[in-house]
Amino acid sequence: VSYNTKLTGLECRSNGIKELDIRNNTELLSLHCYATSLTDLDLSNNAKLQVLYCHNSKLTSLDLSKNTSLQEISVYGNSLKTLDLSNADKLKSFNISSRDSYTGEPITTIETFYLPAGADMSKFEDKIPGTVTVYVGGELYRTPITPTPVSSPIPTGEPTAVPTETETPTATPTVKATAVPTSAEAVTVTPTAAPTAVSEVTPTAVPTKATEVTASPAPTAAAETTVTPTAAPTAVPTTEPTAAAPTVTPAAVKNPKDITVNGLIYKINSKKKKTLTLTGYKKAKAKVSVPATVKVKKVKYKVTKIAAKAFKNNKKIKQLVIGKNVTSIGKEAFRGCPKLKKVTVKSKVLKKVGKNAFKGISKKAVVTVPKAKQKKLFGKLKTVVKK
Repeated sequence: VSYNTKLTGLECRSNGIKELDIRNNTELLSLHCYATSLTDLDLSNNAKLQVLYCHNSKLTSLDLSKNTSLQEISVYGNSLKTLDLSNADKLKSFNISSRDSYTGEPITTIETFYLPAGADMSKFEDKIPGTVTVYVGGELYRTPITPTPVSSPIPTGEPTAVPTETETPTATPTVKATAVPTSAEAVTVTPTAAPTAVSEVTPTAVPTKATEVTASPAPTAAAETTVTPTAAPTAVPTTEPTAAAPTVTPAAVKNPKDITVNGLIYKINSKKKKTLTLTGYKKAKAKVSVPATVKVKKVKYKVTKIAAKAFKNNKKIKQLVIGKNVTSIGKEAFRGCPKLKKVTVKSKVLKKVGKNAFKGISKKAVVTVPKAKQKKLFGKLKTVVKK
């Protein structure tokens, strides 16, 4: 289909295709490629794409950062962990989960989901399973919902005297005695036969254990019951059990797919070494400055790499400043940026520039580097040294 550059709609569903190259189909508006064997799909050149159905395939990643016209998308049944639709300002509907055939519960492999700023969550909320962490406009909206655990009463220890219930139990204790009190209040019962020594009620059978009480989470009014056992009872709860608080999974950055700071997107290379890779951008700008460092949750990380295709086909960028800690620039990182005329490299440790990293930039472009030996990294581009 690469030769059909004016193609606006493509259906290639329910087959075994493993590769699909639509990079030349820049006019494509609708793509139906679901129920296939695709593991990767490059949509970086399809900025006009409005409808995408690629569910029930084998996709492990999907970059939609350039698809700002996207209105409908269906991606369930893949192996995606993250789905970023934060640039899809025109989004109307999406489907990221299927239903379990036995329980009917929604299921998805997606763990983190990004929606654009201003997304109508009253409309979208029910379409997102509770297991998914949701960001709206780069801000945390919801963490995974964890069921409240049910706890059992925990005995506080063996009572030293007569156990006294301060709450009304859900089940009434059964006490066998020779005489039955006429009131629920604590009373002294007169035996049916004159006792020879003890005037209190003596149970006719020796209890093997104390009356067990199952406390309900919200006990009602109290009633006092006094029982004199002949043997030391086992532990009975004397206070209301404390239910464990619901567990909430924090939106901590363990090793996120991407982190957005000042409109640029990064991923963590190493928490130990505190290094980041710049992978893309949220919104195209005329001037891009790759910083030397970025703070992630108050921790300073060095920006050491620019990923492959990070700014590919960016039609707005005119000036680029590369920070002092960048050691490598990935292949095609700035390919197809026709307005890019000025590139300033501040990094003295830059040692690698990937293939075609600057192919297709302005023919009048000038690259400034701090060290003479770095000139060869930029091939035929006009390069000057400025220490």
